[in-house]
Amino acid sequence: MKAQQTLTFTVTETIHVAGEGFVRLLARAPGCDWSRRGAESAVADITVDGIPRAQLVVHRGEALAEYTVALGYLEPGNPLVGITFRPDLSPPGAREVQVENASLGTIPENHPDYLLWRFAPRLYGRPDNATSDTPLLLLARYRHEGAYTRLAYAFVWSDQDADRSMLQRLAQDGTPMDIDWVYELTLERRTGRIPKAVVQSAGQLTDPLRGRFVAGHPVLATATRNNMVSVQGSSPLLFALPPVWAYDETKGPRERALDAFPWALELAAKEIRREANFVPSTLDPRNYLYLDFKTTLSPGSLLAVQATLRDGRTSVSDHNNPTLTVFRSGWNRTALPLPPGTTPTQLASVRFLRRDKTPAKHLVESVTTFVLDAKFQPQPFRLAITV
Repeated sequence: MKAQQTLTFTVTETIHVAGEGFVRLLARAPGCDWSRRGAESAVADITVDGIPRAQLVVHRGEALAEYTVALGYLEPGNPLVGITFRPDLSPPGAREVQVENASLGTIPENHPDYLLWRFAPRLYGRPDNATSDTPLLLLARYRHEGAYTRLAYAFVWSDQDADRSMLQRLAQDGTPMDIDWVYELTLERRTGRIPKAVVQSAGQLTDPLRGRFVAGHPVLATATRNNMVSVQGSSPLLFALPPVWAYDETKGPRERALDAFPWALELAAKEIRREANFVPSTLDPRNYLYLDFKTTLSPGSLLAVQATLRDGRTSVSDHNNPTLTVFRSGWNRTALPLPPGTTPTQLASVRFLRRDKTPAKHLVESVTTFVLDAKFQPQPFRLAITV
């Protein structure tokens, strides 16, 4: 039986400077764990002066953890923010959402990240996002191009229930999480006019953004089991994630932004364990060697990475599967499985392999390597690499 509705936790603070608002809270979900089937998380409503703004999936279980929810534009004053457990939206094993502390704040117009917050999309999730493929992060970046600023947003989900397997994501993206850019707009800085705004929809097509907004923010909807989005549709779960400055695409892969959030990778690993019938070492992201590198590839070129241990055993990033190779020019991240506890001295060599038969040359440069410690924190793993 699901728990009964609990009392609303309220917080009010004086907002002195108008801007894009947020609530930051320390919360826990007693009895829940993302690896526990039927008790993965607990869901709460977030309201401002009684008006719903979003739902929060408390997915980090019984331990107190920090969550931030974007609230939209707040004027100076004393807004009342409410946080209320929603048993009807939560898994059956969820009992309550406990909030220990919460505070309000704004990102004012003179803040360097204001534009990222001002145009950050909201996302109607799938109805099952309290138990699977939950949105964890909203990555954002901007680039100035003459008189215009180009902003782009990508959601990070804990997993992907269709299309690309976990092994494929590790081989081609270097992470078990699912990342897709969803929304891009061009802003004329002098006038504030937006001459172009597009959404990446199913099939990686681009659709013009239509006029649907919540608290002044464009609203998208998850449309497929592999987390593609649409400009239409809704669900009981509306996510309002704060934008996180993602990356400088000239200096590294976008996945580098995830390194600052080891809790997200731990959550993805829990979902992998929960959904797998068995858990071989290849399903634990901590048993991988990760490589960041920049490539210049001709059309049709396919790359993989091979590690050879001193005892003669080998491991390859593409698992000897041609659909798991790296094929993009630019910055990439890949990962290849290693026996648990492998140290650099146990490796005889690590080298890049061509998996195609085209005569075109390729270039690999700026290679860095790392592994994950027990807490999913990246740790340098210094090796000599043959490119």
